[in-house]
Amino acid sequence: MIEPDILTVGELATRWQQTPLQIIKHAQALKVPLYFAFEGLVFDVNDRWHRGSGDYEQAREIEVLSASITRGESHIRRSARADVSKWEDRLSSDDIRKLRTEIEADKHKRTALIESLEQRCIERNRCEYRGYLRAAPSTLWDIATAGAAQFPHKAFHPHSPIHVATLPDRSAQIWDGRMVALEPRPGCDRYKKDTLATDDLCAFMVEIKAIEAHQATKQNTAPERGTTKQASALLKQAEQWISKARQRAGEIIERQRAKDLYPSQLDIADEIAKEFRAAGILGAEGKPLSGEYIKRHALKGITSAVIKQLSTQTGQSKRSK
Repeated sequence: MIEPDILTVGELATRWQQTPLQIIKHAQALKVPLYFAFEGLVFDVNDRWHRGSGDYEQAREIEVLSASITRGESHIRRSARADVSKWEDRLSSDDIRKLRTEIEADKHKRTALIESLEQRCIERNRCEYRGYLRAAPSTLWDIATAGAAQFPHKAFHPHSPIHVATLPDRSAQIWDGRMVALEPRPGCDRYKKDTLATDDLCAFMVEIKAIEAHQATKQNTAPERGTTKQASALLKQAEQWISKARQRAGEIIERQRAKDLYPSQLDIADEIAKEFRAAGILGAEGKPLSGEYIKRHALKGITSAVIKQLSTQTGQSKRSK
């Protein structure tokens, strides 16, 4: 039987003989990662330029320059016809030359700003994403306490490890990881869903199996303590390489996407395997990890194919225009 790659919270609760609320509580305690499906634009949370109103200052400056150009050209035309108002002086030849120089400088500056905004639009379209994102603590809290949460505007990158950090100025603890900002797809002013509920959360089977294996090892009461410790160490090593592999896959996809390249899942896995061999990272049995093994056990659901399809569709739509 083919196992699913994804388990809903309800399916995971049944598998573990717990309630969905208990599963969400585990996620809040960082014992199990929970994700939600997303289709739209994803940006680094610190990327102000590409996000929603990041072009406000440039757009406003274009308006100011356009108004200045229009006023200057109109003044020149009125001076040429000797049709200036009583509040204006007729421009001399030197004044006209000076004003034309200023107008040309404003036009060049406006053109550069317009080209910059056009490039920004192209780069924004490349940030279109279709896949899973890790639910943030605020989202989990709202679902646990109210049964639903407003569709989030922020989440954690699925390939980013999460740690608990303590703020230096107070004892409060926060999740420390790669946070991303979310926006609807280009041309849409809202998400497909207004809220997220328990049924919208899910977990990756590969991570659930790693958690179950870890729990089974902890409960192992074999008399040879050294053997149990060794198995636990190997399991921990396996969990670490899976997490590192998923993180590196995301980094490789983003690096290649910047070059408009979209490697296959196996190519990504082979590059990771080469890096792991150089770094001495081994599998659960202490053996080197092959690209095929990494692809099968760690990269489910991670691929650049969807991004390539979206990029191709964007390019075709631009050419058709």
